[in-house]
Amino acid sequence: MKSSSEDRSELIAGIKRDAESEAERIIKDAERTASDKIQAKEMQIKSIERDTAKKIELQVSKIEKNSISSIKVEKKRIALQIREKLINSVIDKVRERIRKKADTAEYEKILIGWILEAAVGLGEDEVEINGSVRELEIMTESYIKDVEKQYHDLTGGKIKIKKSEANPLFAQGIVLTSLNHKTAFNNQVPTRLLRYQSEMRKTIHSEFFA
Repeated sequence: MKSSSEDRSELIAGIKRDAESEAERIIKDAERTASDKIQAKEMQIKSIERDTAKKIELQVSKIEKNSISSIKVEKKRIALQIREKLINSVIDKVRERIRKKADTAEYEKILIGWILEAAVGLGEDEVEINGSVRELEIMTESYIKDVEKQYHDLTGGKIKIKKSEANPLFAQGIVLTSLNHKTAFNNQVPTRLLRYQSEMRKTIHSEFFA
């Protein structure tokens, strides 16, 4: 039979074993918890790194798209600017060629065409005509009679044209006005160029930009 001291020693030894076992379990649990936290932290860091890389990639892509878009817009603006300059240059050259035509014999035939066009467009039996100094010089009484005859040959109708007593027009070309001055047909060079500008632009676009 064991003595009381032996029982106490065994009890103490058992408690010590249980304590060591509990301590070992606690340490393992703590190590496992720490390891899990470390892994979770590493996964979180990797996730942040992936998100950051993706955000950077998206930002770079956005910047590139914006840059490409800006370049396209700028190229389009420059192209339109060049086209507009070319069109204006062509119109200026046309205007200058017409101005030079005024000093040639050919201009008398050109002027007849403008007058007939205005007369048909106006549709009046009696009209008043005015023009710049050069046109008024050309439009003698016999010249006007010839225009009236050509109008009859062209339309079968009759027209009476008389020169205006107003001051000469500043711009090259002519203006036909009804006798009551309620309607008029402007065939001055600036107005003609404006009238045919759409067709001129189409022609220039077809020749230079198609």
